[in-house]
Amino acid sequence: MKFRKSTFMKLSKYISILLIIITTAIVSLNFSKQKTIVLFAGLSNYIDYRVDLKTKLFLKKSKYYNFKKSHNNLSSGSHIIHYDTSPVTRYYSKIDIEKGRNIIKPVFEYHSLPSLSIYRAYVKKSVNRIKNTKKFNYITYKKNGTTKKNLLNIELNQEIKKSKGTYHYAFGWDVILNGKLVSGNKLSKPDTNISNKTNFKQILYKDTTHQYYVECFFKDGVAKLKIWAEYI
Repeated sequence: MKFRKSTFMKLSKYISILLIIITTAIVSLNFSKQKTIVLFAGLSNYIDYRVDLKTKLFLKKSKYYNFKKSHNNLSSGSHIIHYDTSPVTRYYSKIDIEKGRNIIKPVFEYHSLPSLSIYRAYVKKSVNRIKNTKKFNYITYKKNGTTKKNLLNIELNQEIKKSKGTYHYAFGWDVILNGKLVSGNKLSKPDTNISNKTNFKQILYKDTTHQYYVECFFKDGVAKLKIWAEYI
């Protein structure tokens, strides 16, 4: 009898362990197959939200009051959501998604990109030369939500001369981004009868998140030089 009881107790113990293993495996399997659902609070249907910098976020009504369901198949992990209010201003929010049902209210942070300009109108018997230098600190985001700190130094200069009734314009700039000279140039232009206000424009630098432009205006003794960045 003792032998039978001891054997029965050992067998029960093994069966219990086996049941625990099977139950754990079933739960793990069900969890791995569990569909990820993301419900957003506080988002508007009238704003163009983007996920991980490029993908458009599509929202649809859900059965839960005041929540909008993501139509995108968002994977578990960290993501970044943003929307623009202009080419130079952007609002970012980092979100974390887990497997299963997620209820997320993004908290957006305001960010903007640098710009610098100088303006001069020709004045007779005056020094028609101007210069401006400024340093900017700003942040850009990567797809995984990590941030990159940027340091920008811009130096602008321009001069207007008049000879035999014709204005001559000289522009110069240096753009140093994170310690590297990304653009340095000098440009000389005579006055023309071009009606367009924008007489010169080009891209100076471009990466995966933003790009820099230079633009010059010059006509009838008035000149303006501007360098600025825009989000891509």
